[in-house]
Amino acid sequence: TTVCMQPAFDADGVECDTAACEDLDITATLLGPWNGRLPTKEDGVHQFGCSYDGALLDAWVKQPSPCCAAAAVAGAINGLSGLHRHDDNALGPLDVLAAMRGVLRDLVESKIASFERKLGADLAPVLDAVASRVSSDGRKFGISLKKDKETGVDGKYLLACVRLEVEARAEACRRAVQRQRALELGEEVSEEEEEAPALAFCRLWELYEELNEKKRKLAEEAGEDDESSDESDEDEEPDEDLPKKTKPARPRQRIAAARKAAKPWNWKNELGEILRKADGVAKTCASRPSTA
Repeated sequence: TTVCMQPAFDADGVECDTAACEDLDITATLLGPWNGRLPTKEDGVHQFGCSYDGALLDAWVKQPSPCCAAAAVAGAINGLSGLHRHDDNALGPLDVLAAMRGVLRDLVESKIASFERKLGADLAPVLDAVASRVSSDGRKFGISLKKDKETGVDGKYLLACVRLEVEARAEACRRAVQRQRALELGEEVSEEEEEAPALAFCRLWELYEELNEKKRKLAEEAGEDDESSDESDEDEEPDEDLPKKTKPARPRQRIAAARKAAKPWNWKNELGEILRKADGVAKTCASRPSTA
């Protein structure tokens, strides 16, 4: 029996390596079925051969939690550097995990900055509202869905939280947007200005309205009743592209020009990616960090 064949979960149900020592008895491990000796014909073995890389076996490190990616990278770097796992300069899974966490955080910040430029508003109020809703629902960021489906979160659920937070402010957003449009057209508006939701909610409300309008038009063209349409999949991931009508082939020059045209902004997909990766950052910060 080898280490990799033993149970891969601890008493709490957390995926991890066993408590067995990393420094294996290679002979016993490879030749265990024959009590540490080479098999013979009497054992029913007519041909036998085995090989192993001692440097890599000395370099690998165990994963204390579902951070297999970090443990694999640490072992690979140790092996390539010719370091034994017990060397002072050898890397452990938590060393690599810290670097991965930093890279993931930078990626999330970059995606948020890109999204905010396209949205024209600070996304922080929306993210804070989603975090509050997650907490009020009794759920948490950073929980593996494999371990606890009722407590963990996924992209579809988080996008649904965004939609619910926008819907909760729908009327206030509608009034704020209408007032702003009237001002831009030079129309008279009431001097009393009610407190409007954060600009990001208004922008997202407009995007949801545009999406709903497109769905209504498609339903009308298809001769369907818009009220009976199933909206249960409106937060599916990745964001579903609206059905496109088949168009006749275009001349080559028009195809080249079309490729240069800006593609519609797939904002739900980008927002879902931000939320999923934010959950990924939380997983690397958990008491039993995960890279799953």
